[in-house]
Amino acid sequence: TSPSPVLSTASSAPGPESHAQPAIHRFEVALHPIDAGAAVGLPLVTLVGGDAAFAATLAEALRARGVDVVVGAATADRGTVFLGGLAPVTSVATARETVRSAFAAAQHSRLDKDGAWITVTTLGGDFGLTGTDRASSVLAGLAGLTKTIAREHPEARVRTIDLDSVDVEVLAAELTRSGPVEVSLLQGKRNT
Repeated sequence: TSPSPVLSTASSAPGPESHAQPAIHRFEVALHPIDAGAAVGLPLVTLVGGDAAFAATLAEALRARGVDVVVGAATADRGTVFLGGLAPVTSVATARETVRSAFAAAQHSRLDKDGAWITVTTLGGDFGLTGTDRASSVLAGLAGLTKTIAREHPEARVRTIDLDSVDVEVLAAELTRSGPVEVSLLQGKRNT
């Protein structure tokens, strides 16, 4: 999601003892379409968190694309694809625990030129812009964590992907494409 500047000005007219109000700059968050992205390799990665059966199926789909992938805990010798954001959110507390787990995994991940940090969520394919329940909205913290990691480790492959529905093949294809840090997949369209 890219913020688009929206300019607002105060309406008070200057009087003898008043001063004109300065312009207030605000940002409107909106999705912007992006191209399909080029096929790129994915470094050695570990799939962390989420449903074990889904992770195993995703691992097979990634291996079919030539990715060296394992399922387990984050390690310093591999990048991480964090799948905890795909798990059903039952409360604000569970969502917070998911974000904490992601932070812990990131601390153990390889984040150099041969590393990766990728988070995956299902906040509607728009990072929750059109509304999610309060508990699920806490998972937007995963995108914030990911954007921070992207700034701190620009040499690593860092992305956050939000899906409108969970599809192993769609996700495997997206994980092996180039793209900006934030990618949403909404109704078959790719946005940032």
